[in-house]
Amino acid sequence: MKNIFNKIFKKIEMTPSLEEITSKISDENKTILSTYVNPYSIQLLDENIINKIDNIYVDGITLVWLLNFTYGFKIKRSSFDLTSHADELFSSSYISNYKVGLIGGTKNEIKDTVTFFNERYPELNIDFYHSGYFEDDDLKHLISKFKNCDFIICGMGTPKQEEFMIFLKQTFPYGKRVFSCGAFFSQTASKGDYYHPLIDKLNLRWVQRHIESSEVRRRHIIEYPKFLYKFIKNLFS
Repeated sequence: MKNIFNKIFKKIEMTPSLEEITSKISDENKTILSTYVNPYSIQLLDENIINKIDNIYVDGITLVWLLNFTYGFKIKRSSFDLTSHADELFSSSYISNYKVGLIGGTKNEIKDTVTFFNERYPELNIDFYHSGYFEDDDLKHLISKFKNCDFIICGMGTPKQEEFMIFLKQTFPYGKRVFSCGAFFSQTASKGDYYHPLIDKLNLRWVQRHIESSEVRRRHIIEYPKFLYKFIKNLFS
């Protein structure tokens, strides 16, 4: 676990900004994979995934504080949702020049999300979308549907979304920017702009999710203490 944590922390420290990742994109540029970790998801990444992911951001204010305090990082919380990278990307003036692909959530959730995006970001060109549920035999055919997409957003939970992203890069090694987004599509389908502005401003997003999701409560009670133990053990070993 020490070796894996250190590999992740190194990629976090070296992660470029969203603008740097998206400013140069063409058929000649290699496909870039970016994912986001919190105290739960970071425990689900194995070395094979870490080695193939290009950029790792920190989605979780607790992990941001821990890394900044213990390792002297100066990172900020980033997430592919409407409080951070998703809104930054979808609101960008250059996004209308590119095609976007989405995969994640249930069939109804991804449809509702696309409807919301079309209303909020009229310049957004969604070329293809699909739920995060599919048979393994359909993987290659599904991947082919993203051929014309420049930006691809994957929300299937860790590590499934990262595995899908890696397969995407193997199929399309050039010209794409791929991001994970966890439960973003499910959250967007349920509430649109999911977090209350005051909750976001006070960095209390975890409180809202703790109240509204039994799965998140389970992670906070069981998985987060596990991570803290592993983090401290890694720090002093």
